[in-house]
Amino acid sequence: PTDLQATAVLPAGWSATPADVTGQVGAGGRARWSFRVRVPLQTPQGRHLITADVTLGGQLLAEACVALVDVC
Repeated sequence: PTDLQATAVLPAGWSATPADVTGQVGAGGRARWSFRVRVPLQTPQGRHLITADVTLGGQLLAEACVALVDVC
């Protein structure tokens, strides 16, 4: 198995629980994780980008996961 780390990358003032997760994944395997994201009340309306930086075996894969959040 190879070490895996994912760290939430959020707009300023936002927070995630947990802020990052760690684990292991085998060759050809899959990993699944989730973050609970808190959006501040003063966040402007519109579409906001959140990502997760993923490190696999010590190599940063950068923003391997992306999500859009619409604040109304």
